[in-house]
Amino acid sequence: MVYRVLISPDEQRSFFRKAKEGSNLKWEDLSKICGVGDRTLRDWARAKFTPSYKVLKLLARKYSLDLPRD
Repeated sequence: MVYRVLISPDEQRSFFRKAKEGSNLKWEDLSKICGVGDRTLRDWARAKFTPSYKVLKLLARKYSLDLPRD
């Protein structure tokens, strides 16, 4: 089962921006680490759709980010 995280769009955009900057990778390469398509990751970064908890947790741990608390 895939759990989705409901956070404010601003917080979601900010989280993914920080993850991308912290990784120094292209969306395509970052998406491979997350195990999702690059289009999915970019949609999450634009807050078009809600991200999965698993990916948020992975990015937070890997790039020393705080999970959104909303």
